[in-house]
Amino acid sequence: MTRITDLVEALASFDVHTGFPDKRLALAGKLLNDAVTVDDVDALGAHCAGTMGDPIAAARVLVSILADPEKRASRLADLALVARTRADRRARVEGRQIGDRRTVPQPMAEEPHETWEHDRLCRIAYCIAVADGKGAQVAANHLGVPFEKIHAMIARGKILQRGGKERFA
Repeated sequence: MTRITDLVEALASFDVHTGFPDKRLALAGKLLNDAVTVDDVDALGAHCAGTMGDPIAAARVLVSILADPEKRASRLADLALVARTRADRRARVEGRQIGDRRTVPQPMAEEPHETWEHDRLCRIAYCIAVADGKGAQVAANHLGVPFEKIHAMIARGKILQRGGKERFA
């Protein structure tokens, strides 16, 4: 179940009501009452951030969408439709049946599972913080790791994304 603190953090990660925590808390309370999830906020926030050049403008648009239940439901439904359509098209182009998975990621036979899992989390941290542009704090929150540890994970993820050709210090 979504908690109000989770919604407040999700809103903060998209610069909603920066400098006005009481407004952010009030919006989170309204969203919680409307059964809006953190995933909903993340989807709408990422959409606004990706379509607006200015983070402040993106935050304003996000607030206007979140505050209007009809607009919010419409946008979430459309984002889900677009995601499904892209996945279906990609599956057809790749010659798979819709819904088939390519493979399930797993370590190689000689690789320890703990090492593989740590490297996987480092790549995810890098993707969230750098590739998605959401920053270290969002990556730390998403992965549930201390903020002090996330920078090392992002650095390791960067090296792994480049094929491990650099030495990790």
